[in-house]
Amino acid sequence: MNNWRYGESKDEAMKTHDCLLNWTDLEEKKPDTIKYDYKNIYHIAESLALMEQV
Repeated sequence: MNNWRYGESKDEAMKTHDCLLNWTDLEEKKPDTIKYDYKNIYHIAESLALMEQV
């Protein structure tokens, strides 16, 4: 998003960040991150539905 890409370190001027990985690399290097992110992404629809009820 906004042209950010993977870089060795976070650099706002160059729009790079070391936490940006494609899914293949993420599966290999940080499998626990996928579990954490998936859990949050899964609940987005549920949260939006609850917001509509308010």
